[in-house]
Parts: sequence; structure tokens; C-alpha cells
Amino acid sequence: MSTDQQDRAPESQGDGKESKGEPDRQTAKRDGKKRKGPPKVLLAVGALGLLMLLVFGYRHWQYASKHEGTDDAYVTGHVHQISPRVSGTVQEVLVDDNWHVTAGQPLVHLDRRDYDVALQRAKAQLNQAKAQGAQAQAGISQAAAEVLQRQAQVVQAEAQLTQADAQFQIAKINYDRNSSLFQKDLRAVSKQDVDTTRASFDAARGAYEAAKATVEANKALVQSSQANEQNARAQLD
Repeated sequence: MSTDQQDRAPESQGDGKESKGEPDRQTAKRDGKKRKGPPKVLLAVGALGLLMLLVFGYRHWQYASKHEGTDDAYVTGHVHQISPRVSGTVQEVLVDDNWHVTAGQPLVHLDRRDYDVALQRAKAQLNQAKAQGAQAQAGISQAAAEVLQRQAQVVQAEAQLTQADAQFQIAKINYDRNSSLFQKDLRAVSKQDVDTTRASFDAARGAYEAAKATVEANKALVQSSQANEQNARAQLD
């Protein structure tokens, strides 16, 4: 081998080494690029986790600043007994224990059938009261008419009493005169005339007493009729 060939041979070998080293550097560059990828993902995940921690931490701080936590606590409450304005059977309960309610909110439904029966009973009683009122009004009218009738009878009886009294006075005068004349002079009047005037006197006196009793009876009937009228008006009230 010549000297020139020996000198080129190392150069050729050197060139071969350089050609083999070039792919190794390219592979190292690709590996370097691949190694730079994971830190970006980790940073993104870390940033997201930190953001979530900040959000949850802020919300927890807000909650903790407004709420008190303890293992030994109790709540003071007031229990109020309630009752409906009307009595009845509860059909449905619309709320439960410890519920918050507001004014005017329905709490229960009562069975309305009891009230329907009570309403029908009240209507029947009302109709009966109206009938009794009409009957009492008729009784008042009847009692008032009876009072007027009794008063008219009193007036009539008093007129008859006046007439009977007049006849009684005339009969008394006739009897007294005939009786006096007969005692003084038997020829002036006869015994028959005396007896006749005495009978007339007795009849007139009886009629007078009867008329007087009739007046008193009719006055009592007036008072009774007036009492009946007052009772009828009291029943209507």
C-alpha cells in the first residue's frame, strides 16, 4: 500500500464516523423535543388545580365567615298551638312539623260535609222561625182585632148600662110614688098598681145589675185581649 492510500484511508474512516454521528445528533434533538412536552401539560394541570383550589378556598371562606360550626349546639324555637276558628273534622293537613308558614297560608282542609249538614239544619230552623214569625204576626193581628172587638163590646155594654139605669130610676120613682100614695090613701092607687110598679122596679134593677156586670166582664176581656196581643208581640221579637 502506498503512502497516499494510507493517508486517504483514515480520512475515509473519519468521514464514515462523521456520517454516523449526524443521525445521532438528530435523534438527540427529537428526544429533546419530546422531553420538553410533559412539563407544559404538568404546568396546565397544576394551574387548573391551583385555580380550583382558589375558587373552593374563596367559597369556603365566604361560607365560614357567615356560618358558625360546632359539635355541641342547639337551636331555640317557639312552638305555637293553633286552632281553627270553627270546629270540624280535619280532612287534610297541608304542612308538616317545623315547616315555615306565612300569614294567610292554608294549613288544613276541614271536612265540609259537617258544615253542609249544619247549613241545611240552619236553613230548616230559619224557615221554621219564619213560619212562626208569620204565625205570631197573625196572632198579633188577631189579638189586636180582638182587643178592638172587646172595647166595642164595652162601649155597647156601657150604653146598655146607661139605658138600664134610666129605666131603673124611672121604675124606682113610679114604685116609690105609688107605694107612698097607697099608704096615704087607699083610694088614690090600687094595690095592683103598686104591685105592677114594684115588679117593673125589680125588673129594671135586675137589668141594671146585669148591664153593669156585662160592662165589667167586657172590660176584663179587653184586658185579657191586650195581654194576648203583648204575648204575641213578644213571641215575634
